[in-house]
Amino acid sequence: MPQVCIARNPKDVAVSLYKHTTTIPAHDYHGDWDSFLQLFLNGQVCEGSWFGGTLGWWHASQTSAHKHQIFWIYFEDLKKNPAPIITALAEFLGVRCDAQVLSKVMHASAFETMANSTAALANTSAEAKSRFANGGHSGRWRKHFNEGQNAAMDELYAAKINDSTAPGLRFDFE
Repeated sequence: MPQVCIARNPKDVAVSLYKHTTTIPAHDYHGDWDSFLQLFLNGQVCEGSWFGGTLGWWHASQTSAHKHQIFWIYFEDLKKNPAPIITALAEFLGVRCDAQVLSKVMHASAFETMANSTAALANTSAEAKSRFANGGHSGRWRKHFNEGQNAAMDELYAAKINDSTAPGLRFDFE
């Protein structure tokens, strides 16, 4: 069965997850950003370790047994230039994707379209309200990370994601 993995850089994931965790009452988190980031770096958030999960999917996508079953997408690339990724994904899934289909998919999956269609649920669902809290932009981590936090994340990232642990795996932090 085909699998699609959309991976996002850990700095933006941490910020996004913090927003979700502080907005959705079921998470019952009332700590500050600094405390949350420590939990994130230690893999002690409800989703577990970003590094463990991402490396697991990356390794699976690179093995011969699964290479043709997992389509890897970098969130940042999808935001910058969605058309070729959507086209490649359609091909991977064996779905016809002419110009008309591509246009419809690009419109329906645009951040603004999804945010507007979810807005009606915002009054009844904290999860729906938080889903689009960061605006779908990359690089928002710069507004949250201080110099020490950035250095801590960079150090952990370099230790966990490198040529010996994950050849070819690279994230865009811009």
